[in-house]
Amino acid sequence: MAWIAWSDLTKPKALGGLGFRDFQRYNEAALAKLSWRLFKKPDSLLGRMLKGPAPEAIVNLTVADLRLSLDGEWNIKKIRLILPQYEDDILSLKPSVSNAADKLVWLGTKTGSYSTKSGYYFATALEENTGEPISTIQTRWHKNVWNLKVAPKVKAFVWKILKRALPVGERLVERHIDVDPRWFDPTGIVDLEERWTALCAKPCLPPTGLVSIPIFPWILWTIWKERNRFIFNGSSNTPTEALTLAIKAAREWEQTQVNEKGSSTHTAAAPASNILSGPTV
Repeated sequence: MAWIAWSDLTKPKALGGLGFRDFQRYNEAALAKLSWRLFKKPDSLLGRMLKGPAPEAIVNLTVADLRLSLDGEWNIKKIRLILPQYEDDILSLKPSVSNAADKLVWLGTKTGSYSTKSGYYFATALEENTGEPISTIQTRWHKNVWNLKVAPKVKAFVWKILKRALPVGERLVERHIDVDPRWFDPTGIVDLEERWTALCAKPCLPPTGLVSIPIFPWILWTIWKERNRFIFNGSSNTPTEALTLAIKAAREWEQTQVNEKGSSTHTAAAPASNILSGPTV
């Protein structure tokens, strides 16, 4: 059973998806790069062939030709005469006060140059259209899921929780699937997505032994495993034992990261020490 639509999976991770490519959208983004090259190099052979001869009135037209003066406003009469179809677009632009040279810039990248990746991301963000700023959506998913200091499997599990993709009683009932009433008790259900940031930000108390990673995702991961163990095997650990398992798993993962970081640092520093030691007699 598909719990998440393909259109959601093809969104970038920063927008709540898994980053799979939508072939049609990616193809359109790749074709857009051809248009970008034509804009940047209009006098190329391909540009001259596709565009054909330009009207004499706009062959050498520049921004300065459409302004009343170098430091003035737009010449609306001239714009309506030469480029009436672009009047609204031109008037929405604020002329440069310093009279900088004309330059075509793509706002989707830091360099100002168009790339297929940035075009695909921009097209996907437009389809999101939730009324919420894209930067806010990016920050929420990066902070709450992908930047969590937990194991990758726990990140994937958290993503499934926030996307409502776990086959729990509530979701099964929504799919009109007959389930044992004991599996689903709506009492006490809370909006986990709304409280997630605050729950992950809660500090770990000293007895846990955790320094820099959140414990809450590990607790949920352990609860999920214990739930499955109870349903399929008919047995599970006590709440105290489950909490102990969550803390143990989190500490083991944290210690592994520390060991791997120390090992990589030591390996990288070894060649430098050999060079500085000089020849031996």
